[in-house]
Amino acid sequence: MNSRPSIRVAKLLLLAFALSLCSCTFKYTAQTTQLWLQRSEFIDHHRLYRQQDWTLPGGAAIYVAFPDSRFPDAMDLRVQRELIGQLSAHFPVLESGSGAETPQLALQRARAAGMSFMLYPQLRRLRDEVNSWRELDSGRTAGLGRDRLQVQVQIYDSVNRRLLDTALVSSRSSWLAWQQQAPEHMLGPAFAEFARSLSANQP
Repeated sequence: MNSRPSIRVAKLLLLAFALSLCSCTFKYTAQTTQLWLQRSEFIDHHRLYRQQDWTLPGGAAIYVAFPDSRFPDAMDLRVQRELIGQLSAHFPVLESGSGAETPQLALQRARAAGMSFMLYPQLRRLRDEVNSWRELDSGRTAGLGRDRLQVQVQIYDSVNRRLLDTALVSSRSSWLAWQQQAPEHMLGPAFAEFARSLSANQP
């Protein structure tokens, strides 16, 4: 009996197993390294807290409100656009509000537009510290340290006008962020983590 075909099959299986193991090991190493860098605060650190642990269906129709906050409209618009940009990677049906909206007004508009869910983002904290040599030389009076921001996102069932969940996203720049960047540059990565937590089909 010729055993060469069996040996070849065995070699191919071993090679496939080895490649699979290397791929898994590389992915695990990359994830572990990313986690270590975040905990050591060598890169921007983002923390997500949600009161409930559930996801939205991929075809969910979502209305993203334009928040009415104590911050300038330009900043609220940045918050809304960054959130929509990250949600669009998971949810194709999105509608954005215009003009400062209270949660009640946003719910009315979401329901009128046929959107099943309404997200109400609100910037709660924004601290722009001196964290670049240029800012240090300019004589800014802000404290020396790292930028911080915190955003609250309320998730409503717009049909029943019911609050489903509240998420709190906190970000802090790294110790190495000695470059001229405003704290709002952390909105994108922070909202990316939030959008993934809402998606049932996480990449």
